[in-house]
Amino acid sequence: MRYETAQVTRLGNREVNQDRFATSRRGDHVLLVVADGMGGHERGELAAQELVVHVTAAFQRASLPIDDPPQFLRRVLAEAHEAIVALGQRHDPPIYPRTTAVVALVQGSSAWWAHIGDSRAYWVHGAALRERSRDHTYVEDLLRHEAISEEEVASHPLRNIVTYCLGGPESPPPATVSEEARLQAGDILLLCSDGLWGALSEAELVRGLEGEELQQGLGRLAGRAEAGEAPFSDNVTAVPLRVLAPDEDLTGAARGEGREEAAAGAGGPDGGPSLAEAVQHLRAMLVRYGGT
Repeated sequence: MRYETAQVTRLGNREVNQDRFATSRRGDHVLLVVADGMGGHERGELAAQELVVHVTAAFQRASLPIDDPPQFLRRVLAEAHEAIVALGQRHDPPIYPRTTAVVALVQGSSAWWAHIGDSRAYWVHGAALRERSRDHTYVEDLLRHEAISEEEVASHPLRNIVTYCLGGPESPPPATVSEEARLQAGDILLLCSDGLWGALSEAELVRGLEGEELQQGLGRLAGRAEAGEAPFSDNVTAVPLRVLAPDEDLTGAARGEGREEAAAGAGGPDGGPSLAEAVQHLRAMLVRYGGT
């Protein structure tokens, strides 16, 4: 399988960008990650960065193909929670940084995604929304029980209250993992923080990624989300992947084979960078693009 990937993160009207992201590729195996550090807790960006580094390193170490993708996703998120807690305990005095997370694993024509909190995954098939993750929030619970409508979600006073997150003194929260998605040419997976989906409708998200180079469409969507919520816009972060038809010919950058992916990809035995070098480069990339 061949894929086109893109990535964007914007500060919005915040002083610090607490979002983090990564795209890591090994042959036709791809890992996408978005983490949204929680501003109501100290140093949420540290939690988001630790999550991204830990999950990406686990993917780089894994034997491919991964035999049980749902179990892999649950395990790495639980381990990331413990790593975030340990990171906070090393501070003096201790802190409890927290983050939401959404992670997608693509193996050939199959994909799975897992999330904790309100960072989302969207699966677009045939120019229409096929599926999206369901937030761990009070508002999503109300929506699921038909107590409110989809239109009421954006203006509900509890829309930003999450029921699960990574980090803090609690035990690892339960991740929600999707069923296997069988991808076809033209399908898009979009992972994003609430700074993007909270500012745009689902129809806008789907239309904004259609029919052009993915990076261009994504940049326009991020700009629209940032401008539409000004002067109170949140950090805006997203990483989409589009499955290419066999006859599509894109440049290496459009396929997501640029510096960021090389830094996050597997190395060592095949002549690429070692795992330690890749993780070190990824940490530097996260600091640069994350705004800290």
